[in-house]
Amino acid sequence: MYPLSSRRILTFALTALSLGLLSSGCGGGGTESRFIELTPACAEPAPLNGSSEGSDGLMFVSFREGTNNIEQREILAAKYDFIPVRVEDPAFPGFTATLTPAQVASLRCEPTVLRIGFYENAIN
Repeated sequence: MYPLSSRRILTFALTALSLGLLSSGCGGGGTESRFIELTPACAEPAPLNGSSEGSDGLMFVSFREGTNNIEQREILAAKYDFIPVRVEDPAFPGFTATLTPAQVASLRCEPTVLRIGFYENAIN
């Protein structure tokens, strides 16, 4: 049998995380998060606002001023394979989508992304 490479282990871990097979706790607390924050691979990632407690992965992504909201949303959705479920007000450019930890980490490194927040916390 061949030893597992670190790339295969990372791929398995990311897949397990995105499928919700791993969680940040055990037991039936009801508010535990299935979202585990991954470290972005860039020097200056956009901030991740709020708490993952009770999160189901629904995130709000806010764009920097001057970004073409519609165009950038379509580019990022195709690049990172997600479907925006709610498009925000044109006066406040951004969108809402259910994202995996890996998608959030990648989006935080996009130059057009101002910030990302857990949706439950972004609206309160």
